[in-house]
Amino acid sequence: MMGAMDFPLSNAHRGTLGLYRGFAACSLALLILSLTAASVASEPVPVNLRRPTMDAFDRYVALTDAQNDAELRDANAFLWVDALPEAQRSEAYAAMKRGDVVIAKRETRDSGKSIHCPGGLIHHWVGSVFIPGATLAQTLTLVEDYDHHTQVYAPYELRSHILAHDEGHFKVSFRYLRKKVITVVLDAVFDIDYHQRAPD
Repeated sequence: MMGAMDFPLSNAHRGTLGLYRGFAACSLALLILSLTAASVASEPVPVNLRRPTMDAFDRYVALTDAQNDAELRDANAFLWVDALPEAQRSEAYAAMKRGDVVIAKRETRDSGKSIHCPGGLIHHWVGSVFIPGATLAQTLTLVEDYDHHTQVYAPYELRSHILAHDEGHFKVSFRYLRKKVITVVLDAVFDIDYHQRAPD
């Protein structure tokens, strides 16, 4: 029959036990560091989206494109903030003049109903910023130079690479780094389209 017993420890035994505990803690720390380094260095496994997820996203994009086209035809609203109520519009313009980026979460609805995306999340945001002294050509040269984004947006952007480019359409691979309580490395592929509004 076996049981638990308390044994008095000599100072030598206590010192040895302390060394064992210190060694175990040190080994555990090294193991965690090794696993973290391996997880960051290794390539992630691509996610295969299910057909219902892709169908919902495609529906959302189609409705959003149609909504954007309608908004661009509105001669009274040059920026999205122009469609805001007076107080919010004034506040947004004041923020942009201070150099702030004005951002808002948006949602495209289908006949007034939210679009359910099974197995996925749709993030839809819009933003505006004033860049004093910069021309449109200068701005596009910077933002479309995806192969060199890490020179501008590091350390938050670890890698960016153009996979395909055709006129105003880009397909770009990004790797982002975010650190809060934990470190998160996010790999993503973006389809990016640029549309210029006619001068009239």
